[in-house]
Amino acid sequence: LGEKTIGNQGCFGCHNIPGFEEAKPIGTELSNEGSKEIERLDFGFVPIERTRHAWFFQKLKEPRSFDEGRIRDYFEKLRMPDFGFTDD
Repeated sequence: LGEKTIGNQGCFGCHNIPGFEEAKPIGTELSNEGSKEIERLDFGFVPIERTRHAWFFQKLKEPRSFDEGRIRDYFEKLRMPDFGFTDD
């Protein structure tokens, strides 16, 4: 169960966990994410300005807020951890 959870949540992306050295990352590689066309960003039901800056600000501040108002099964939900960033 622990191995399945680590694999699903992608803990190995930030932590060195024996047995997951060759595991494929679960998230998007972010180097070119800022150049993504705004139409490709999923704003969901979050009441924010429809701009790249607003989307990234919201994603970093409350990563899972884009799931709000949606019916998703556990394995479809967003998994980025909340780092506790403030507006500053």
